[in-house]
Amino acid sequence: MTAPIISVRSLDVHYGSVTALHDVSFDIAPNEITGLIGASGSGKSTFLRSLNRMLDHLPTVRMGGTITIGGENILHEKTDVVRLRRRVGMVFQNPTPFPKSVFDNVAYGLEIQGIRNPRKSFLSLTRLRIQHQELEASDDPIDQAVVRSLKEAALWEEVKHRLHHSAYRLSGGQQQRLCIARAIAIRPDILLLDEPCSSLDPLSTRCIEQLLLGLKKDYTILIVTHNLQQARRIADHVGFFHTGELVEFGTAKEIFGGPGKTLTREYVEGAFG
Repeated sequence: MTAPIISVRSLDVHYGSVTALHDVSFDIAPNEITGLIGASGSGKSTFLRSLNRMLDHLPTVRMGGTITIGGENILHEKTDVVRLRRRVGMVFQNPTPFPKSVFDNVAYGLEIQGIRNPRKSFLSLTRLRIQHQELEASDDPIDQAVVRSLKEAALWEEVKHRLHHSAYRLSGGQQQRLCIARAIAIRPDILLLDEPCSSLDPLSTRCIEQLLLGLKKDYTILIVTHNLQQARRIADHVGFFHTGELVEFGTAKEIFGGPGKTLTREYVEGAFG
């Protein structure tokens, strides 16, 4: 059996006196898509955000148990959170491009990690409207990373002639793929997605799903989704959360074809949620 990339043991998360997660334990295999399903308020997004310590800024949050990534308990007080977030990227529910060009949106994540373009500033690059052929042939690490990430996000062919345009001029589906390109530009090990298709039309949703299926060869992907058909289509394993507890975890075939718990069966059959 492949060693897990993420091991969760007895995870508890409290918002003040409210328990958001209780005694969650399971393993996540590398290079798979893990779908997290459950009704609103079941703890899915809280779990996702705990994996890169995005709850730290909330003053009332208390966390217990362990989350081990690459042999390190990331809940330890000495964890380097900046380094952790290089390994664990995040894409949010609604597309969140920056008010910058397409190129600069992808390059921004690299710049804040200390990778800089020695030949030109990003601003001058976009003003020069450098030709995409020159970018593809460039030996500059920023140029290479931007081109590679846009190609991996299945967006390059659609934007290569307008890299200097504002990201806000892209469609919603394109903006979400741009956010994925930005997240993978720094080459994380794990990619977290919190309902990334909830605001997209069916065609854009299909495009994102196909993209994720292609990306899992290089990344471990966790996706929160209310779309049960989406989880059935793309997930290798599925975790069902209910009122802060992980009710059941198994392969997509097990969860949707023959779950072991009555509550899971009721949820996937549409009895509630």
